[in-house]
Parts: sequence; structure tokens; C-alpha cells
Amino acid sequence: MNRSVLLCPLLLLTACVSIDDFEPLELDERFSAVVLHGPFSGDATLQATDSQGASYDGVVPVGLAGTDWALGDGADGFWLVGRLGTDVVRRYEWPETGAPALEFSTGPQSNPQVALECGDVVFVSRYGVSPNGGGGDVAVYSPDGTPLGAVDLSEFIEGSDGTPEPSTMVELDGVLYVGLQRFDRNSGWVADPVGKVVSIECESQEVLESWDTRSNVSVFLADGAVHARGEGGIQRLNGGVFQDVLLDSEVGPDPVIGLAAGPDGWVLATENEVSGANTLWCVQPGETPTELELAETRAWAFAVDPVGNAWVSFRDHWVTGAVETGGVGIYDTDSCEKLHQITLSSDPFDIAFTGLP
Repeated sequence: MNRSVLLCPLLLLTACVSIDDFEPLELDERFSAVVLHGPFSGDATLQATDSQGASYDGVVPVGLAGTDWALGDGADGFWLVGRLGTDVVRRYEWPETGAPALEFSTGPQSNPQVALECGDVVFVSRYGVSPNGGGGDVAVYSPDGTPLGAVDLSEFIEGSDGTPEPSTMVELDGVLYVGLQRFDRNSGWVADPVGKVVSIECESQEVLESWDTRSNVSVFLADGAVHARGEGGIQRLNGGVFQDVLLDSEVGPDPVIGLAAGPDGWVLATENEVSGANTLWCVQPGETPTELELAETRAWAFAVDPVGNAWVSFRDHWVTGAVETGGVGIYDTDSCEKLHQITLSSDPFDIAFTGLP
């Protein structure tokens, strides 16, 4: 069955959504996709879209000052983190998106990256260093946003800039895993050759272990295990050691710029740094990577929905200089098929999910 759906919220004519010529998604549970829109300058817009099958309705636009925002998944809501220059964390309760249910500051110039609930507290990775102290750590807050302290990561600082750049975080079995990018800001933002992942026990809020990884590392969960993506490849934490499971060279000569790891496989994007074109690949354990498509727009955000499909957002690329139509591609990581293409006239920046089963 072919479908063509066009939705334009009355208050936001620049973020219309269309879905063309794809079969409906087969979802076991109802969930919602939240898409953050924003140009590289100006203000951003949050668009929460209630979704089931190929039906998209209840679009609620929320205006945001500035563009440096990031989303986080939630069971009954979603997180919104205002990063550089905003330094705030918000939590929205779905579908009440008119005003946040929670908002708190993380400190001036702290540049928060990820907000994540674990146990009875909220952890926030703070990338920068505040002039009044704090930052370069993982801050801890009560459910109402009251500061409870911070997990000190100073022993992992690579130079003299005061922070090991804690960025991505995931939680597994009551333990946080934090990726430290370890840039030397005082020497041209060069990443240390050795990346670091640290584990933090949620209950005690203490560092348990640390591991050396590939440079400029980010962490993610896949197949019930912690993974780390760094320069040149992807590693899996196995038997207490991070081991290579996929090298960038296995999917071609271009660098991997992002991925969405589903239960049956991964969708990767590689980038030709000269033309700006991106190639999307489907990668499944033990099999040769399959090319999905070539995209002239830049693959920007990567997410996995509650039923395991990979979502990839596409936006203008500064290499080409052209104004291109943004959108979101949805891919089955098992069959390596494209399920949907959502076309957006406003650039999609980030994706999260709420109402998770």
C-alpha cells in the first residue's frame, strides 16, 4: 500500500512532514519520535510527532533559542540538553511539550552533553569547565534538579585545559559508561592518541574502572554490550577488554562518521570529505557490509527506535554550499531495507524517542 501524508502545523510552516511510497512500519508498541530542527545559525525548533505505523499526527512545535541542543530518550518523556552557551537540562513529559516538567542549570560554560537517569539520580556529562568551578566531570542531580555533587574525572585529563571532555554516556546494569574524547584545547583541539572509557557505579557514584580505547571515543550499546567508536574503528567491551569488531577500512576508504546500532545489525555512514557525499551501509555480524544508498546531504544524527529500526537524519552540507531538502531515513537493520523517507523542509538535527515499551 502506497501512502502520501503531508502534515504542516499551523504555527510552523517550515517543518512540514511527508512520507511517500513506503509500507507502514510494523510496530509492536506505540511510541513517539521527537525531532529537533535547526540551521547552523539562528534558533532551533523541537517537533514532537506521535507515531504508529505510517500515521504521523499531534505535531507540537517548541521554539528554542540557539542551535546547540541535544535530545535524549525517555520512558514517559524525553530529555533536552542545552549545550554550549545555554548550559541547561530540561525534561519534558510526553505529550505535554508546552513547558518542561523539569529545568535546571549545569553551571556557566559547563557545556552539558548527555542527561541520563540511573537509580534515583540524574547524571549529566559536563564537557567544559565553569569559571566558578566544576565541569570536566559527570555532575549528579536529584530528580528535582538539586545539585548533589559530581564524579571527579581529573585524573584522565590529557593536557592543561582542565577537562578530559566527557561526552557520550550509556547505562548498563546500574553502571554508567562514559566516553572521554580527551582533546587538548590549548594545542589546536588535537585528540590524544589514547581515548578513554570510564565506568561509574550509579549507586555509589564512584569510578569503577577505566579502559584505553581508540582516539576521540564515543560509547553506545549494541547487542547487550558496551561499544566504543573511535578513530579508525569500533570496539566491543568483551571480557573486561575493548576489542576491535569493525574497522573503518572494512566499509571502504572513507571515514565512518556515525552509526545506529539495532538488535540485528548496524547502519553506518561514511563520508567523502571532498564531495561531501555520504554512503550508508548495513553491517551485520560476520557478513560483508551492504551499501544502502548514496546521499548528497550530510548524515547527521543516528538513532534506533523501540522496535530496532535505524533512523538517520539528513541536512545541508557545508562542503557543497547548496541548500538541500532535509529528512529522516528509516531502515530495517535485519533485512537491510529502507522502510521510510520523511521529508522535512527544516534541517533535522537530532532524534529521540519517548513512550518506550
